[in-house]
Amino acid sequence: ASLYLNPALTSQMEGSQVYVSHTAYFADISHNYLGYVHKMDKLAFGGSLMYLDSGEMEETDEFNPFGTGRTFRTIHLAAGVTFSQQLSDLFSYGISSKYVEEKIEEVQLQSVLFDIGFFYKVGETGLRFAVGLNNFGIDSSPTGETVRQTQNGPVVENSFEDVSAPSIFRIGAAYDAYENESIKVLVTG
Repeated sequence: ASLYLNPALTSQMEGSQVYVSHTAYFADISHNYLGYVHKMDKLAFGGSLMYLDSGEMEETDEFNPFGTGRTFRTIHLAAGVTFSQQLSDLFSYGISSKYVEEKIEEVQLQSVLFDIGFFYKVGETGLRFAVGLNNFGIDSSPTGETVRQTQNGPVVENSFEDVSAPSIFRIGAAYDAYENESIKVLVTG
């Protein structure tokens, strides 16, 4: 999860780790994820690959709500590399660079995005917090073409506006409120 949410957390891991996930949703939609973090003392290097495939879907529009007879699929791919460093027992930072490709019908979009994260422990108080900025990058231009039905007949669309990635800013905190031999209470926000 650190490769996906906050790259600063990769250097906080106890050792090297591999994560493999396959999720099969309804309607033949599948989501696959592979992540690896190699921990070297206070440094961590990681790589990740995410692939989402909608499977073949029947096209509908406002003129043909039960189907146009055409099918399409949407595919999303993200491949990333991560670097993180633990500067002290209390503070670490990390950065990820991701190549992202999205395709729907015959229109595709390619871009390079960055994730930046910080993690800080407030001494031995049990309080810690993290800040992350995900999907930070420049606008991308979709390429390709698609055909849309209008009241005046089919229209070929091949000129698209630039698209911004949905940048996400996260801040979170956790506090170890209580702990004994059989119970641990963790408060998060």
